Amino acid sequence: KNLKILEVDEIDINTINAFKENNEQKNCNINNNSTTFASNCSEDIRIVVGLDFGVTYSGFSYCYVDNDQNILTNCEWPGVFGLIKTNTVLQYDDEYINVLCWGAEALSVRPSRKNRKQNSKPVELFKLYLGDLPDNLKPKLPIDYKKAITDYLREIGKLIKKEIGCSWHRIDYFKNVLLVLTIPAEYSETDKVIMRQCVYNANLIEDIYSGKLQFATESEATAIYCLKDYFKCGIGGKF
Repeated sequence: KNLKILEVDEIDINTINAFKENNEQKNCNINNNSTTFASNCSEDIRIVVGLDFGVTYSGFSYCYVDNDQNILTNCEWPGVFGLIKTNTVLQYDDEYINVLCWGAEALSVRPSRKNRKQNSKPVELFKLYLGDLPDNLKPKLPIDYKKAITDYLREIGKLIKKEIGCSWHRIDYFKNVLLVLTIPAEYSETDKVIMRQCVYNANLIEDIYSGKLQFATESEATAIYCLKDYFKCGIGGKF
């Protein structure tokens, strides 16, 4: 089921076009039977999760669609409580294969007396490999950046599933949850394909083409939030 982590040059125009064609076909099916599609979405989606995967900090909120005014923001992370975000950091074993801890906890780990020779260091800033940042400004990483992104999304995904399961016991994550992931507006189609592959490899969607993963640009998310929560005024009003 798991895809291999692809090298950057393997994500060519054919891969991008395949995603575009698949999405266009889905959109065509939606337009041809919009009533049925809307009904199915309404029946299937119970929970919406907003995931802010950032360069230095990440966090998530979620709500039940029938009570969208009650948005829950996670404030409990490994090693820390009371903050709405945690560090986008991973701590691996010496071979950089398995994740030992993540988030703020990854920065607080100290080698034990029996393991003073621990060689691995926290891995961070790996999201900078997406986007148009010049190569000379990207951090040097001991592993492929796509592995780091996938591993981090997998760890935060475990927490998302746990919190949803604690709040709503009968929710089928892959069937009833819509994941909305914020991305920078400047992301290219290639960047979006890489992100989707990483989300899939992290076991956050069941199908790589799943419509239960939606991207929203950070500027769009900010605008919607402001319109909903700040600019509440009538015709002729001021803000």
